[in-house]
Amino acid sequence: MKNIMIFSVSTREGRVGDKVSKFVVDIASKLPDTKVDYVDLRDFDLGLYSESMSPMGLNMSKKEYTNPKANEWAKRVNDATSYIVVTPEYNHTLPASMVSFFEWFMKEWNGKKVLGISYSIGKNAGRRAITAMLPIFEELNLTLSGEINIPELRNDNYTEVLPKFEESIKNEILGL
Repeated sequence: MKNIMIFSVSTREGRVGDKVSKFVVDIASKLPDTKVDYVDLRDFDLGLYSESMSPMGLNMSKKEYTNPKANEWAKRVNDATSYIVVTPEYNHTLPASMVSFFEWFMKEWNGKKVLGISYSIGKNAGRRAITAMLPIFEELNLTLSGEINIPELRNDNYTEVLPKFEESIKNEILGL
């Protein structure tokens, strides 16, 4: 059985990202042998990385996080068989919330696949956010299995725009 963790990266008020993420969750939840773990990074309660040792250092020394919540999150991340990142593009890059979340963990991501789904209000469709994630994915030994870029997406048009991507999202999830 697949256990897919789906991240809603945007934490802004008035965001469209939660609507995109819920659309993706709905598609994934209907697939056979698929369990979905939805993570809204607004609810990620660890803040910026604050352990005394880097995640790689913890891994190498076989130590656990000192923060009990970090251990809970680490188990949740580890239990996923693959990930879907739903992200906007902010200022030609990825949001800080995404970097902060990914920096908390190391071995938990190792060797798994990630699907990138980006969006923006412009024609670029958030592509640069996915591109900015590639060095992070490489360091964490994550494989980008696919990318879907949704252009010109806003709160006033998402109900018309998102259905155009339903089939490609479904096909990419099946490949995870």
